Amino acid sequence: MDETTCSVIECKSQIMSQPALLNLPVQFTYKPNGGYEWKIRKNGELVIARNRGGSRRGHWEVVDPWSLRASFIKTENTKDAVSKFLNETLWFEGPFYTFKGFCRWQQFIRRALELPSDQWSKLRAEFSATKVDFLFGGWMLVSKRVEQGFVANILAEGPMHAIVISVQIDQLRKAQFKVCARPDCRVIFEVTSRHNRFYCSQSCAHTENIRRLRSAKRNNTDERNGSAIDASFSPR
Repeated sequence: MDETTCSVIECKSQIMSQPALLNLPVQFTYKPNGGYEWKIRKNGELVIARNRGGSRRGHWEVVDPWSLRASFIKTENTKDAVSKFLNETLWFEGPFYTFKGFCRWQQFIRRALELPSDQWSKLRAEFSATKVDFLFGGWMLVSKRVEQGFVANILAEGPMHAIVISVQIDQLRKAQFKVCARPDCRVIFEVTSRHNRFYCSQSCAHTENIRRLRSAKRNNTDERNGSAIDASFSPR
């Protein structure tokens, strides 16, 4: 999805006298970084420093929150990767200002995707009340005129708010998610069919299949070698 493309939300109205299915062209916007950038101090601390570049504060940016969410979750837990992600997305907002805080929010969003919304309260046992309350927060939708006509414009307070809204909308869609079974992947993917899928991609499934075959081959070799050694030392 590029900056000019609108997604479509389908949701049942609980306000109208008769339930209705609404198909709305939707656009997300948020206010980006305003003349600041993320840097890493010599002691490894992740901090916000003033940027000499021009300020973009006050200008609303169109964003695809699902792509942003995917990039956020996939960002490696290294300070270089995190600071690069924050600067590329013009990220300037709470709720975190530390490397550790970034990683905790990654974990939180992953868990929120794994659980249905009626179980989100269970997250209070793992995460702070601030995070869980943010997940239950609301958002503003206004009409906006674009070249194609009008769109439903969702105003996010910042990138993290846009990500949380995407999670809420996926819950409205009754979307279900699973974690990739490949141990060194663990990507969150949407379940789109009744097929019992364990991996996020064909590549991960193929990699794990190769690993199982190699492991089975090593085990067979070890068993044959063990039998040969036992035979050589067996009493006559």
